[in-house]
Amino acid sequence: MAHFYVFKQTTWKVTRTVYDSSGKEDAYHCMLQFLTEKDGKYVDLDDKSFGNFTYSIDRKLFSLRNFYYSGDYIVTKATENKIVLQNYYPERVVIIMEKQ
Repeated sequence: MAHFYVFKQTTWKVTRTVYDSSGKEDAYHCMLQFLTEKDGKYVDLDDKSFGNFTYSIDRKLFSLRNFYYSGDYIVTKATENKIVLQNYYPERVVIIMEKQ
């Protein structure tokens, strides 16, 4: 498991992939800047929108709030430079975060 204190004052490239029941994949891309232990800014690389978000981490539960990636995700893999999150809404959603 990665040490999550590394998020403060770091930037991560994010690919969020949604898998629907027919097997179709839709991928979305953004950059997350973690400014403090709970707040950050995002830039959507697909539509160029931006804004603020909040986050929290409780063991393997990674929660994002206040933008369209909002939700509670389970950490399935973690290294210092790459983290994989997953959940179902009801489609399977996988987020791959790569430290920049």
